[in-house]
Amino acid sequence: MATKKKGCGFLITALILLIIGGIICGVGIKGTIGSFDPLTSFETPSSSTLTSEDDGAISVWLHGSETTAPAGVSIDVKNTKTDELVPAVTVSNSTSMSSGSDRKLLLGTFESKKDTEYEVRVSGLSPDRKISLSNTSVGGLMSNLGMAIIGPIIFGFLALIFGIIGLIKLLSSKKAQPVPTA
Repeated sequence: MATKKKGCGFLITALILLIIGGIICGVGIKGTIGSFDPLTSFETPSSSTLTSEDDGAISVWLHGSETTAPAGVSIDVKNTKTDELVPAVTVSNSTSMSSGSDRKLLLGTFESKKDTEYEVRVSGLSPDRKISLSNTSVGGLMSNLGMAIIGPIIFGFLALIFGIIGLIKLLSSKKAQPVPTA
C-alpha cells in the first residue's frame, strides 16, 4: 500500500481555488458584457416601448462616432400605464463603449421599476439615428466588474498560499521506506 505524501491536500486545495477563481472571473466578465445587451433599439424620430426587467436604471445609448452628446438632445420617458413622465438624467460626460465596429455613446439614464412599461423618445437628433436601451445600472455594472477583478485576485492569493505550503510539505517529507518482504 502506498503511503500518502504530506502536502498533497494543500496542493489539491490550491488547484481547486484557482479553478474557482477562474470561474468567478468568467461569470463576472459575462455579466459585465451581458449588462450592455440592448433590450430594444429604434431609430429617431420614432419611439420605443419596453418593459423593465429589474428595478434600477435603463440606459439610453446613441450609436455612431460621436465622443460627446450632441447639443440639444432630450430624452422623454413616459410610464405607459399611468401616462406619467419619468425624469431622465441626461449625461454630460463622454461615456462610450465599442463592440467591433459599433460604437455607443451614453446619452442618459432613467430609473425604472420591475415589470413597468415605458415609452422612450429621443429628440434633438437627425433622423435615422439608432438608439439602444439597456438595463444597465452603475451599481450592477460595478459589482460585475468587481467580481471579475477582485474574486480571482482573492482566490489566486489563497491558492498561492496553499500551493506554497503544499510544496514545502511535499518537498520536505521523507521518502517512504519500502516495506520489508518476509
